Amino acid sequence: MRSWSAWNGAGLSREPLQSALQFFEQALRIDPEQTDALIGLGLTTASLVRYRLIEPDEQVLSRADNAVARALSREPAQAMAHFAKGELLRARKKFDEATAEYDTATALNSNLAPAYAYRGQSKLLAGRAAETFLDVDAAIRLSPRDPSLNLWLFFKCHAFAHLANDDDAIEWCRKSVALRPFWISYIDLISAYGWTGRREEAHAAIIELHKLMPGYTVKKWANAGWSDNPIFLAQYARIVEGLRKGGLPEE
Repeated sequence: MRSWSAWNGAGLSREPLQSALQFFEQALRIDPEQTDALIGLGLTTASLVRYRLIEPDEQVLSRADNAVARALSREPAQAMAHFAKGELLRARKKFDEATAEYDTATALNSNLAPAYAYRGQSKLLAGRAAETFLDVDAAIRLSPRDPSLNLWLFFKCHAFAHLANDDDAIEWCRKSVALRPFWISYIDLISAYGWTGRREEAHAAIIELHKLMPGYTVKKWANAGWSDNPIFLAQYARIVEGLRKGGLPEE
């Protein structure tokens, strides 16, 4: 329970997620087959890797894969286990397979709001940004006060950024960071401000980004490697150029 409390309150920040991971590991030392802890270990590892809070590491991911597989072997109809498997597949850039796991999770539990939200984000990574909104809106309707709401609002912002709708990207990223700062929200704000010629606001967003990710540069974002999908990459290139226009340091 301490693990889940830390996970829900983490807001995709490194230290709280690592704290959650340590609690899940402690629970598994007490009971190596505790299903919730196995699922939590998989979810927390996926979050740390996906959002570059730790470097992608095959050994770390394989351990998380194994934990979720053990959970599913014990409870094959556990919706959260399928959701966790989807998150790990997304971390490995297997977006269609991830989407299938989110589909299974929502079929088993139609109220599992995060599975809708992350399914929408997985579609964006697969080059289908316009399909993001329906899933994210469904998640928000199901859980309008969710601990991850700031992230779901960011998913909408990010989809608008990929679709070159800068005004709506700014609106939704502002809503996201008003709830809780998330570093990629500031990336989209800098880019959208850059494209709309709002250099002062871009500069303010750079300051906030560097509080969360010190020294972050255009080069780091350009080479982040979120997806290899060609449609995604073409849209992503425009965000990279917007960061230059907004004044983010190149290197």
